[in-house]
Amino acid sequence: MSTYRKILVVIIIIAIIMGIGIFIDELNRNKKNIPRNEVESTLASSPVSQDKDNYYGMDEKTRIKKYIGEIFFFYELEDYKSAYDRLNEDFKQEYFKTLDDFTEYVKSTYPKNPSLNYVEFNVEGEVFVMKVTVLDIKDKSFETFNQRFVIRELGPDNYTYSFQKDTILTKDDVEEIPEDL
Repeated sequence: MSTYRKILVVIIIIAIIMGIGIFIDELNRNKKNIPRNEVESTLASSPVSQDKDNYYGMDEKTRIKKYIGEIFFFYELEDYKSAYDRLNEDFKQEYFKTLDDFTEYVKSTYPKNPSLNYVEFNVEGEVFVMKVTVLDIKDKSFETFNQRFVIRELGPDNYTYSFQKDTILTKDDVEEIPEDL
């Protein structure tokens, strides 16, 4: 068999494997009745550090989504210290003087299996503001809410954040979720 044919066979096999993977993913989405691209699970987001090499190739909105995904990844893993260490210092001093205060807030506010829908993105000076809908696709009784996150980039894989703590918006506060986010 010629080298050309060997390469062609390998490409066909890879294409078949990818097709099977996409098919299985679609079946799983249909079982859960989750519209494609509407809900992005934070568990599917890899930590930002794995994307450090791609940092300069990402647009601002994509980077901010990655950072917020990483924050919720820490929450899901119950790695509250990593999330706490990323908090903006002024925000931390005002609202969460201790790691225990922060841990209690996270546990009482967010679901165990959070999913995020990125609703609105704005740049305000040197900070990025992203409104996020937080929901739990496994627990239908969880009260979905919207919350703003403020991210300040300090460099590749280096950021601080704060969030809207006292006035969490309910899902009724957002009329329509844009398709392009």
